[in-house]
Amino acid sequence: MGRPKEVLRSCGVETAKRLRRCRGKRGHVIPAGCRCLVFRENLREKSYCRDCAVRLLERGRDRVDALLAEVLVEELEAEGIS
Repeated sequence: MGRPKEVLRSCGVETAKRLRRCRGKRGHVIPAGCRCLVFRENLREKSYCRDCAVRLLERGRDRVDALLAEVLVEELEAEGIS
């Protein structure tokens, strides 16, 4: 059996080496030395400040929880358990 794929393989937390602009909300900046969430798509990086990253990750967690519940319900229905 192959190794399971990672859901969030293209994101991580970095320390900004220079001033960055937050992609979550116009006007938010990420000063050099501050940690930020970074998503990589193709050759582009999108950085998010701490406040926007927390909101983004909380929404993502809600979505993952909903998907997990849906998968588990389907599994229980297949076994005949309601």
